[in-house]
Amino acid sequence: MSVFTSDELDYLTTQGLARMATVGRDGRPHIIPVTYTYNADEDSIDVGGIAFGEGKKWRDAKHNPKVTMLIDDVIPSPRRARALEVRGDAE
Repeated sequence: MSVFTSDELDYLTTQGLARMATVGRDGRPHIIPVTYTYNADEDSIDVGGIAFGEGKKWRDAKHNPKVTMLIDDVIPSPRRARALEVRGDAE
């Protein structure tokens, strides 16, 4: 059984871009767009990117694993925003 509802799973699997927020060693937030896929076997969100293991987000998450992912988009007519916020621990 997933921690996500069926509506959340539908949304997660139809999007591919998110924003990942981490906290740096200086205590300041850092947010950056990332690509992701939903991993049904682990019921997790797998984050990727070019040279992912060399970036600030990776260093931040290793230091403080508390992260937030925001998956969002805009529906054009009538214009409105949708979003799913996922808070968790990076592994």
